[in-house]
Formats: sequence, C-alpha cells, structure tokens
Amino acid sequence: MLNLVGQLANRDMPAQSSSGVLVLLTAGKDVVARTLTNRFGEFQMEYQPPPKLRLVVAFYASGRRIDLPLSRMSAEASREPRAGRTLRSVKGKRPPGPR
Repeated sequence: MLNLVGQLANRDMPAQSSSGVLVLLTAGKDVVARTLTNRFGEFQMEYQPPPKLRLVVAFYASGRRIDLPLSRMSAEASREPRAGRTLRSVKGKRPPGPR
C-alpha cells in the first residue's frame, strides 16, 4: 500500500480556502481512491498502485481541473519501499532517489 499526502493552495490568493475540493486517483477510467481537502487544503489517500495512475483535482466553482500522471512515481515507490519517503513531482525534474 502507498500513502499519498498533499496540499492545495492558491498562490495568487493564499487566504482563499481550498476546503472541500475533490481529489481523485484514477487509472484509466477507474477511480482508485477519492477524498476531499480539509479546511487547510490538505488531503491524504491510501491505495494500491495500479499502472497508468493519475491524480485529478476538480475545481467545480471554476470548472477547471489539474490532471497529473503518477505512474512513474508509483512504480519507483513500489520498487523501493522506505519509511518516511516523500515523492515530489516538479515539471521537468525527476523525483528524488537513485537514478
């Protein structure tokens, strides 16, 4: 099992609440896990990593969404289980760990 923890924040309006935002983990058309953000914009999910995993965040008020592929991070995490390991995705950069 893997545990995904994150937080949503609006960098342009930091005082704006990100409470109650739907966060989904999907694999193809299947929803692997779902949760809502708390009053601080934080979320947490526990899941078994299937292939082609994606993180989807739906902002209903604006009709926008964030869609982030997680397959590479899930595969790397399942190969190298270590307590307290944090995986981060930054556009153009690889997650930390052995290359």
